[in-house]
Formats: sequence, C-alpha cells, structure tokens
Amino acid sequence: MSSTMFSIGAIVIMMVLLVYMFLGSLLERYHCVVGHEAGLVILFGMGISLIGLYSEHDSFNKIMTFDENFFFYFCLPPIVFASGYNMKRKKFFENFKNILLFGLFGTVI
Repeated sequence: MSSTMFSIGAIVIMMVLLVYMFLGSLLERYHCVVGHEAGLVILFGMGISLIGLYSEHDSFNKIMTFDENFFFYFCLPPIVFASGYNMKRKKFFENFKNILLFGLFGTVI
C-alpha cells in the first residue's frame, strides 16, 4: 500500500511540474501579463492541496506533506543555480549595493 501511495505522490508532483512547464510556455508564447508562472503554479498547488484535504485520504495527505530536508537538498539548489545562470550581469552590478545590504542584514537577523 505504501509503494502505491508513494507512486501516486510522485505522479502528482510530476503533474505539477508538467503544468508548470506548460503554463510557462503558454505565457511566453502569447505574451500574457497575468503574472509570473510561479504564481500560477502556486495556485495550482493550492487546488491540489484542497482536493487532498477534502478527499480525506490520510495516506495521500501524509505523502504530500512538506519535507524540509528534501526541499533544501534536492529542490532548492537547482532553483538557485538556474537563477544565477539566467541572471543579467549588468542588472546584478546595478543592484549590488542593495543585494549586499539585504544579505548582510538578513544574515544578522
């Protein structure tokens, strides 16, 4: 039973990623100014969470809980790498003082 629920959880996560890629390509192709595609994926994830909440499948809800170790070790590094890789150097150095300011105070706090 647990391997079945794990595979269902993996399918749901892959479905969210596919929807993210699909929405991103649609927004880029049609130049929609609805918002950033990450905001649309957040809304889609909230919808999936509501479906899981009201369906009362405890095992599915247990699989879909947030695991901070998984996030920090497997999800966050590619996000940071992609952001750094796609960053424009000119914009970075224009805002360098603000970046240092927020980095220093954020670290102290």
